[in-house]
Amino acid sequence: MRSRSIVALLAAAAILYLARDVLIPLALAILLAFLLAPAVRRLERWKLGRILSTLIVVVLGFSVIGAVGWVAGVQAVSLAANLPEYRANISKKIRSVREPGDSKIAKAHEAIKDLEQQADPTPQEPMPVTQTPRSSYAQLAEWLAPFTKPVGMALAVLVFTILLLLHRENMRERLIGLFGARRINVTTQALSEASYRVSRYLFMQLVMNACFGIPFGIALHLIGLPNALLWGLIATLLRFIPYVGVWIAASLPVALAFAVFDGWSHVAWVIGVFLTLELVLVNLVEPLVYGRSAGLAPIAIIVAALFWTWLWGPIGLLLATPLTVCVAVMGRYIPEMGYLNVLLGVEPVLTPEARFY
Repeated sequence: MRSRSIVALLAAAAILYLARDVLIPLALAILLAFLLAPAVRRLERWKLGRILSTLIVVVLGFSVIGAVGWVAGVQAVSLAANLPEYRANISKKIRSVREPGDSKIAKAHEAIKDLEQQADPTPQEPMPVTQTPRSSYAQLAEWLAPFTKPVGMALAVLVFTILLLLHRENMRERLIGLFGARRINVTTQALSEASYRVSRYLFMQLVMNACFGIPFGIALHLIGLPNALLWGLIATLLRFIPYVGVWIAASLPVALAFAVFDGWSHVAWVIGVFLTLELVLVNLVEPLVYGRSAGLAPIAIIVAALFWTWLWGPIGLLLATPLTVCVAVMGRYIPEMGYLNVLLGVEPVLTPEARFY
């Protein structure tokens, strides 16, 4: 039985990879539905009805996402427009770090550079290339091509989210009928626990990310770093990526501080603010708030991040933890897949007597 379940997992991984263009929007919609479902249920208790409650929550949720994306886009355009002004300061700092001086190493470096210049062949004049003029339709299609896939994915996520919120009981019943009609009690418990764990994890992760991103953006503004709002938003979003995201979020403002300011004090301030916030959250706040909400071992989170990134790319890295939570819950309730909970879960797998032995 276990060998059959392993073969089924390998087949499922192959399907996930081959059908990723369809399954990625569906997975994003499922996670958004987990996050928005409590708000829909609360509005339904106020006698607003399923359709009106779903539309209100979806419009508000996607409006917030759109507003955040618009603010981030405006800030990014402003940053790109100011980048040429920072070029001189970057060159000055690089020269200060790599100043030749009078040492033997510096003289050897200069000698190697002279030899490289002498060894380079004389550059040849490039042949002129004539391009045939393209039609306006071809130019418009080329301009729209980079936006086609993201816009299509966003629309698919929106439609899937609305349908999942409108028919969530029906979808649950279909999953029970597909996977566990003979064990309806166990399957229902598995779906309920997966929904609870994922919803709690996403909500608490959003709260923790905001507790990091908002003070981080305010501190960067007080330091004087340009586009501080952008870096606060990026930090909030990148912390959804386990382990790696927070360091990427910190490296970007550090690099900008290096480019903008003359001395090194502002770079030190940015690094100090980041380390202070991260240490306080990781060591004091997150252990109290999270507890075992995700129910995954630390090594399982790392392996899951690598696996889902290999399977679905950057979006897989973003979805790694919630999807792995669902897999671990399956292993907890389905006997044939119990090894998944042993590998991924946080529950002890040996009795105290066996551990002592």
